[in-house]
Amino acid sequence: MSMNRSDRVAGLIKQIVGETLMFKVKNPQARKATVHDVTVTGNLRSVKIYIGSAKEDEEKVMQALEQVKGFVRSQIAAEAKLRFTPEIQFVYDHSLEYAENIEKLLRDLNKK
Repeated sequence: MSMNRSDRVAGLIKQIVGETLMFKVKNPQARKATVHDVTVTGNLRSVKIYIGSAKEDEEKVMQALEQVKGFVRSQIAAEAKLRFTPEIQFVYDHSLEYAENIEKLLRDLNKK
């Protein structure tokens, strides 16, 4: 299986953003976020970063990420060495909650 350039860049950005949120960001709410996935457009100009956190912290975490977006983007620029620094968009990832709901439904079906 060959990886195209946008897949490689997405993996690199996922690593950079994860390390930045964990070690470099000072905002305690933003530090609660975990990077689940990253998608990059084919022209490498736009990035969606899928974020997860505890359900009760979702709104605060997303607000904190908007506050540190510029810093995160500057870290991507410094470490990824791309011709253009992509615009980033944080998206809350509800897939874990969805999977838990499906598992609950399946357990309920097995009980019957």
